Parts: sequence; C-alpha cells; structure tokens
Amino acid sequence: MYLPENKPKQTFTVLISFCTAISTIILLCGCPYHTSFPIEKTPQVEVNYSYLGTWKGKLIDEINGNTKAVKLNISKADDFNYALQITGKFESSIYKQNIEDTIYATMFMSVINNKQIANVILENRVFFADVSYQNEQISFLPLAENFTSFFVKTDTELKNRIEYHFKTRLHPLYEESFCLRNMTRVVDKIE
Repeated sequence: MYLPENKPKQTFTVLISFCTAISTIILLCGCPYHTSFPIEKTPQVEVNYSYLGTWKGKLIDEINGNTKAVKLNISKADDFNYALQITGKFESSIYKQNIEDTIYATMFMSVINNKQIANVILENRVFFADVSYQNEQISFLPLAENFTSFFVKTDTELKNRIEYHFKTRLHPLYEESFCLRNMTRVVDKIE
C-alpha cells in the first residue's frame, strides 16, 4: 500500500536531472561539429603544396570578443595527408589560465560541391572545416555543432548533409569561436 510518508523524494531527483541536463547542454554547445568517422574512408585529394608552411592568425571569442594569437604549421605527412601543429595560448580547464600549448592533429581534404572540406582528426574525433585559400591567405572555418539536426551514422550521410547545408544556406553555420580567418604565412628570416 502506498502511503504519503513512503513517497520518494522527487524534488531531489528532479534537481539532479535538471543539473545533468544543463551540464550536458553547456558541454554540447559551443563546439565544432565532430564525428567518429571522416567524410571519406580513404583520402582522394592530393596534398596542396600552397597550404604547406607556418601560418599566423587569431581566434576571436564570439561571446566576449577576446582574441588569441595562433600559429598553425601545416606539413606533408604523405601524398594525401597533412600533419598539423596548432600553437597558442589555450585556456586550462583546471586553473582557468591561458597556457602556451601545442595541439597535434592530422588532416586530409575532401571536395563537396567544389568546396575544400578539411577532415581534421584529433584524439579519435573528426572535425570538419571549410577551407579557402585566396590572396596568399588561408582560412579554416569549422562547421558548427548544429549545422544539421540529423543524427549522422555513415560517411555517405555525412557527405550528403554537408552538401545539402552548403547548397541551401546563404550563410553556412560555422563555429565562430574556432574560425581561423585570413591567416598569413610566416616568412622565415634568412640570416
């Protein structure tokens, strides 16, 4: 028999569920879109030698407008893959301090509707960025987490969703806080 004194403590359960939901939303928002698989199983586009070298640019936080200087070194790993070194002052989650650090990743290109899309592989996750190279400047514009509302399960679905997004959007959804726009080449001084 159910008596009022045996009623479970629903307030505590609701509070825990609410806090968990808010934490999950915070973690999921504000990150570039990523999957566990790339657009293509094997790279098809050969390395573009114009992309190789060291580039400097800025990350601009879209919330508070703060800028962080970033250096990006792109080198050839093999005929189809690049090695990336991203150096800058990144926020430490433990101490909330900006610490000079280097992130290592690999990358290869896919072409969708005549757009170069980078498959950036970092810690078993694949991020996707629209890449443009004009006037001796390179830009990497990562797709926002909400660029599609569909759960993508295969590389073919992913390619179709990206193609649809760029075909139907006047302004594609990029994760602005991670965009590296108009990076310029760092010229080594000869002494």
